[in-house]
Amino acid sequence: MIIIFCSAKGNTRKVQLDENFFPEFKRTILGPSEVLINILIPFTQEVIYHHFELFWSICGGNKV
Repeated sequence: MIIIFCSAKGNTRKVQLDENFFPEFKRTILGPSEVLINILIPFTQEVIYHHFELFWSICGGNKV
């Protein structure tokens, strides 16, 4: 998964969600002025997509 952050200055950065995302206990690589704006989940199989689509429709979400 890829996570996208945005800083107070408007700069964005993409980072891989892996073991380096949490350098210490209860700490992330998120900067002091950054907020999480997006999580990109890679498309793996059609079946998984349909399960997510079903889950999202049950939860009342809109299709993207």
